[in-house]
Amino acid sequence: MMAAPNWVTVESSGGQTWDGIWTFDRGHRTMSGSWVNRQTGQRVYARHMNVTQQGRQLIISRPGVGNYVGTLQNHGRAITGTMSWVSGRFSAHM
Repeated sequence: MMAAPNWVTVESSGGQTWDGIWTFDRGHRTMSGSWVNRQTGQRVYARHMNVTQQGRQLIISRPGVGNYVGTLQNHGRAITGTMSWVSGRFSAHM
């Protein structure tokens, strides 16, 4: 998962679903993200999301918003977890 150039993500909270792409920057310690809301078409972007890994747990810090906290699944090919700024879930895969 950490070696993949980008991850495809889905975030769900409060009846809203966001589809995203997270793309690693050089060095694979930070990434940029772009999302589109399935219901409204709204687009948002983020840069310099910091990624830390401790065993199977990943924490992705989204500046000015909060943290994604997830666990590697499916032999390291997917992540599922929560978002600190809303009650909801996210998933990401290569």
